[in-house]
Amino acid sequence: MCRVQTSQQVDEWIAAIKREMGGLHQKGVFTKIRRTPGMRTIPTRFVFKIKTNQHWNVTKYKVRLVAKGYFQQKGTDFTESYAPTSSAVAIRAAIAIATAYDLEIEHLDVTQAFLNAEIDRELLVDPPDCDDEGPSSKDFVYKLNYALYGLIQAPML
Repeated sequence: MCRVQTSQQVDEWIAAIKREMGGLHQKGVFTKIRRTPGMRTIPTRFVFKIKTNQHWNVTKYKVRLVAKGYFQQKGTDFTESYAPTSSAVAIRAAIAIATAYDLEIEHLDVTQAFLNAEIDRELLVDPPDCDDEGPSSKDFVYKLNYALYGLIQAPML
């Protein structure tokens, strides 16, 4: 059962799920294929977040489809992992340069950023519990064409 069905804001969450899945379909992140016996798949789940403004008023209901990467097996699903981080020294240096040259610093957010990286091997994921395909949703899986949040190798692709 999908968690949002017990929420008071069920309509907002269902709309957010449809936006997320629509974006994934539009970008061609995965291809729906029929499940066969013995297929190794990675489970998925939705992560729900309520975005608010500075006055704590709800501005957006955000849903992200995430692979449960801890089910991946090294050597089969990935060979190496990488987590990009920036050091405090690098951030301070960038701010110092911007200050010295009187530059403005802007924040950039790439929508569904991980979904732009192509996968280097075949990975299959289960459809999420809240998929609106109905009872037949367990008859198919998604073959990933692009990285999905939660995959161990996603940051380095």
